Amino acid sequence: MDSLLLVVDNTSQEKEKVDLLIKIAAEYRDAYDSLNTSLYTSKAIAIAETANYHEGKVDALYIIGWVIKDFGYFSESKKIFDQMISISEEVDYPEGKAKGLNGLGSAYFYQGDFKKALQVNLEALEIVKKIDNQERSAAALANLALAYQELGDYRLSIEYYFLAIEALQSVESKVKVAYCYSNVGTLYQDLENNEKALEYFTRAYEIHEDIENISGMITASINLGSTYTDEANYEKALFYSLKALDYCQRIENPMEEALSGQVIAQIYRLEENYDEALIYYQEALKISEKIEAKAQMSQSLSGIGEIYIAQKRWGLARQHLNEALDLASESGSPSDIMIASQYLSDVEENLGNYETSLQAYKLFKKMNDSLNNNELTQKVSRLEAEHEFQQERDSITFASKTQTVALEKKIENRRVLQIATFIVLFLLIVLMLILY
Repeated sequence: MDSLLLVVDNTSQEKEKVDLLIKIAAEYRDAYDSLNTSLYTSKAIAIAETANYHEGKVDALYIIGWVIKDFGYFSESKKIFDQMISISEEVDYPEGKAKGLNGLGSAYFYQGDFKKALQVNLEALEIVKKIDNQERSAAALANLALAYQELGDYRLSIEYYFLAIEALQSVESKVKVAYCYSNVGTLYQDLENNEKALEYFTRAYEIHEDIENISGMITASINLGSTYTDEANYEKALFYSLKALDYCQRIENPMEEALSGQVIAQIYRLEENYDEALIYYQEALKISEKIEAKAQMSQSLSGIGEIYIAQKRWGLARQHLNEALDLASESGSPSDIMIASQYLSDVEENLGNYETSLQAYKLFKKMNDSLNNNELTQKVSRLEAEHEFQQERDSITFASKTQTVALEKKIENRRVLQIATFIVLFLLIVLMLILY
């Protein structure tokens, strides 16, 4: 870092200075230092504007767009990514357009608009095929896999995950391979193959722990907590879920905080501790509403509805489940539609609304049949073998321990920077929209 700063001070070439400032910003981003990421990105953008270095501005916007998105400001980040795409088209910078589409697809995904995410990432993939960029190709492939998974097409999802991992191997991106492991684990979890899910989640957790990647540890902890919940191992489930929630609150990660809260709520619900479960579900819902995450809103509403069913509070259950179903339909997630419609069918039956109950049950059955069948599971297992995934597994070694003190210090440093970062982000968003 110091050597890069020294070169920046000594160079008189504005384009070179912009490129170096972007590299510095990227290093701060990888170190979870959002404040310095934002500051050096803004410097790069200011110089790029003066020098009419459009490609440099686009690359800087990409970094700040992701920072804004990771803080849950999805609408604002989409404006930044749209700006990237527009500039890239004007100056014929295909790699910049692919980056913008990649960011835009991610924002749509986290807002629960999976069909739009799929459309945007397919466009990005077509661009990166032409420019032969393995890193950008891997990003598009992984995002496509996520979108297909949420839309219930597991065959295409697993295929794209393996293609993404192959592309990531060529650029030696260990952390991104770990994220793909986590995503493959969630796919097996959707297929109710918890043994395979735990295998992939554990591999992901060990990589993130080895390199002290806090965000990755949060994701892996949530996934492990959720799977152990499915296995009725509530002690381990609560251990990993509370660990994830603690990390999220300390570094202010709203998206993962909501997910952690949902898993904890589910554990308490299964233990019939409904008061605690409601507290966590309602807090998760509040966070999801704030960041406009429709899929998570639907999941929290379904969880609340299920608790009200257990308490025989049918009116409140119907209200929350109807809201959940509407949001799930908007996002296009078959699994969320399945859950909401199943509970809604039970509610309507208990209220004596048999025709409405039957309609909800038919919807549940349709979604259930599309998501759970033996032929699909066999196809996924065969695809794993065809891609010779074992060779990839054996190529990575994992450490069993990390330096706990160093990790705690990293978390604390990140938390201290958050307040100043929010101020800088706000000013940057305003600046981005004024400059263009």
